Amino acid sequence: MVLEFKGYNPTEVGLRKFLTEPETEVLECLWEVGEKGEGAKGVREYLAGKGRNQSFATVDKTLRSLEAKGVATSRTVTRSPPQLVYFPATSPEKAPTILIESIVANLNEAMPEALVKAVKKLKP
Repeated sequence: MVLEFKGYNPTEVGLRKFLTEPETEVLECLWEVGEKGEGAKGVREYLAGKGRNQSFATVDKTLRSLEAKGVATSRTVTRSPPQLVYFPATSPEKAPTILIESIVANLNEAMPEALVKAVKKLKP
């Protein structure tokens, strides 16, 4: 049985070890805008300003992926018109821990007995 972890690349460093390059760029945008949050359109404009042209659909999919991974959150904000706005769910310092916890949880779902054996080896 081959177990594939999407989003984990041991050859990379930092957040790119756990996130794709577009996900990392979008998360960095959310950290920059902070508590005011940003919708997909605003994130797309931010990325375009940095020379990274992505379609609205790609940015929207990336934001939903970050939310599923637990590093972003969203809520509908009453603006004109109302829109779905995304916010960072964690700080840059805590993001790797959340992502590692997600990988471990996925491993536990896929192969719980293998994870138990691995943990026992770590703790004498």
